[in-house]
Amino acid sequence: RSRDNGHALEGAYVDIYSSRRYGDMMTQQRYGPSNSKGEVFVENQAERLNYRLVVSKDEDSYFSGHQWWGRT
Repeated sequence: RSRDNGHALEGAYVDIYSSRRYGDMMTQQRYGPSNSKGEVFVENQAERLNYRLVVSKDEDSYFSGHQWWGRT
């Protein structure tokens, strides 16, 4: 959502960074752009790793903390 008006954030991209072995190997996946509802559909991550999400639109970016994702 837009921090200015609270509306859905259309056209944003999501980058997913994963690190293995304390960051010496990093992978990045990019998804987007977001639809008119502000949704971006992300493929299921296959491995149990720590991930960091970065949501970007124009000059603005939001960096999440590290998130642990497991298989479902």
